[in-house]
Amino acid sequence: MNFNLLKRSQLAGPAEVFELGIPRESVSHEAMRQIRVISITTAAVCLIGLPSVVQFHHMGLTGNAIATLTAITLGFFNLFVLRATRNPLLCGHIGVGLLGTIVAIDSAATGGYYEPNFAWLFIVPLAAAVLVGLRGLVIWTGITFVTNFGFWIAPELGIEIINHVPDDLRETNALFTRSLAIVTIGAISASFVVLQRRAERQHRLAHDKMIRESRYVELLMSVIVTANQATSFKKALESSIEEICLGMEWAGGNVCSVNDDGQLESTGYAYTVDPGTFQPLIDMTFDTSPANQHAIARIASAAGRPIFVEDFDPDDPRPRRALAHRLGLRAAIAVPILVGGQTRAVLEFVSTTSLPETHHLSEVFSHVGVQLGRVAERMALEERVRHSQKMEAVGQLAAGLAHEINNPMSYVRSNLNILRGQWSELEGKLGASAEDARLREELGDCGELIEDSIEGVERTIEIVRDVRDYSHTREDTGGHFEDVELAALLNRALRVARADAESGIVFESELCDTPPVPCIPGQIEQVFVNLIVNAVQAVGATGRIRLSTGLDDGEVFARVIDDGPGIAAHAKNRLFDPFFTTKPVGEGTGLGLSVSYEIVHRHGGTISVQSSEGPGTQFEVRLPVSR
Repeated sequence: MNFNLLKRSQLAGPAEVFELGIPRESVSHEAMRQIRVISITTAAVCLIGLPSVVQFHHMGLTGNAIATLTAITLGFFNLFVLRATRNPLLCGHIGVGLLGTIVAIDSAATGGYYEPNFAWLFIVPLAAAVLVGLRGLVIWTGITFVTNFGFWIAPELGIEIINHVPDDLRETNALFTRSLAIVTIGAISASFVVLQRRAERQHRLAHDKMIRESRYVELLMSVIVTANQATSFKKALESSIEEICLGMEWAGGNVCSVNDDGQLESTGYAYTVDPGTFQPLIDMTFDTSPANQHAIARIASAAGRPIFVEDFDPDDPRPRRALAHRLGLRAAIAVPILVGGQTRAVLEFVSTTSLPETHHLSEVFSHVGVQLGRVAERMALEERVRHSQKMEAVGQLAAGLAHEINNPMSYVRSNLNILRGQWSELEGKLGASAEDARLREELGDCGELIEDSIEGVERTIEIVRDVRDYSHTREDTGGHFEDVELAALLNRALRVARADAESGIVFESELCDTPPVPCIPGQIEQVFVNLIVNAVQAVGATGRIRLSTGLDDGEVFARVIDDGPGIAAHAKNRLFDPFFTTKPVGEGTGLGLSVSYEIVHRHGGTISVQSSEGPGTQFEVRLPVSR
């Protein structure tokens, strides 16, 4: 596909004087064309009419001279009417009427139907065709026919039409009249040729536009198909860069992504059709500071629409633009990729030629950005489905492991309880002898070890039971509403989440008695697990996490507060977006908080966060006491 179509330079229109000072943007293109035609035609009538005035005066036909001069004056007045009303149809009819009137008067003064001046009457339909279109042509053809018939039948009705031209001037007058009529008809015929060529030119322009439109659609479809076949959003953007550069015959392009701080940065990917020539620009794109170099991309990212730059200045203080000019580049375009109303990435392109129809390209590449954004949303949804399936499989595996662990732990707990009882009996049998005292001293720590072991087993069994309940909840996302105290769910979530917590993390609980809330226990427990796990990961090896509950304005709230590093402002606004995460790659899917938000929302509650850059983050879940 070759999109590098040369822009057609607009043909120079008539002098502005023929536009009567009417702003072009105030009327349609066709109306302005008719205004020019009426102005030019009026000027032509004046050029032809003034010699007629002189001739009629020389022949002593003062009435004809006055009539013709009056028509010329009214023609000029008609231009003022046209300028005021901007109604070319009305003023066109007035102009044709003036022309027909002056011809009829001249014909009546020069002998009527059989004299040369009558030839002028046949110009009226031609003028109507030029000035007032097909419907006006029909009307004025009928009027001309009636006038023609009237002059022909007048003598038969006893109305004598006398030729007032002196005998010695009749041949000269006939030659002048016929010559002028021929010239006028030729000029009007020429206008038809001009109109035909104009129509042909418009047809060519429309044909070229249709070809461009079809190629733009083809390019858009090609980009979307290529992006949909990509295995990741990054690959989709890279393949789109190459597809667009080849389709538009642009010199190259690169991809900028939006980092966690909301700043643009280069992804390290660039495509160019001529690496040997444009490699210095690629190197500068990768090596220099995005804040200084990606100005057009930053503008497009903020505006949310494509931005164009043409005619690079060689003295531009920004080295990237100055280098682009030295390499022969003439234009650039930045296309933002929007996902959920937020800029996810920006595609930058450069071209060695000026961009054709930038306003139309803006529409096309806005669609490109929207479609690539939808590709990103689709991929995110697919990833979410895959993650959900993975979590379902993990849940089933966890249920199986919990069952397998629970059985031997039950044996261990039973045996430890028996051992504790037998140990107590053994201690009771030891007497006060020196031998028994020595034996009691040697085995003094065994009872504490047994108690610690039983406590550890009980904790393991509780964790296994909670994991099993959690996995069952994931298998049945519907569940049934029950009236449950949030403190109990928060404790259960804590037992699950603290298993992976570092020993240096201190957990504090301020759980008070609150009215039960109707909820699906497993789902709300999942929310609390997600919040506590996030807090554990935020504080690191050492820190403090506080859990609290309370009642406020008919709602029960539960809070998870940590003293971690806090959340940046730009990230807080996107915290509940699917697949958004502030964790390093491979350490988070970005689904925990979005799933929690959906669960709480389905329960008729709210989840909010209070945090800023610095120590401390608080998540609060509020649920109504009654639904």
